[in-house]
Amino acid sequence: DPDLLRLCFGWAREADPAARLVLNDFDLEMNDRRQERRRTTMLRLLERLLRAGAPVQALGIQAHLAPRSAPFDAARLARFLREVAGMGLLIEITELDIVDRLLPADIAARDAEAAVMAADFLRVALAEPATKMLILW
Repeated sequence: DPDLLRLCFGWAREADPAARLVLNDFDLEMNDRRQERRRTTMLRLLERLLRAGAPVQALGIQAHLAPRSAPFDAARLARFLREVAGMGLLIEITELDIVDRLLPADIAARDAEAAVMAADFLRVALAEPATKMLILW
């Protein structure tokens, strides 16, 4: 409920005026229909919160990258990050990890494929000037 979120952000600001207030969510980075809907919903939610005066300052992205389960589209992710940044928000990658259950059992092959996906994601995420934090999970 956006109204409840607005209240929660307000209460957090009252409790700690110096805290950086982040809306953190998952499944925003890959290119499948479900995650595309989640990105669209997130943009609408952020717009609504900001219009209502919620003191949200950043979007946190739990980047649980999953090679072979969904495609990655660098242009789509870059566009989404630009839209978030265009709202005046920072971007934080709060949980970068690789879900490797569909990757080869051979360790070298698994690691090589995981490294490609991580590099592709990071190339896009870190190219956005609003991205200010990266946490490995």
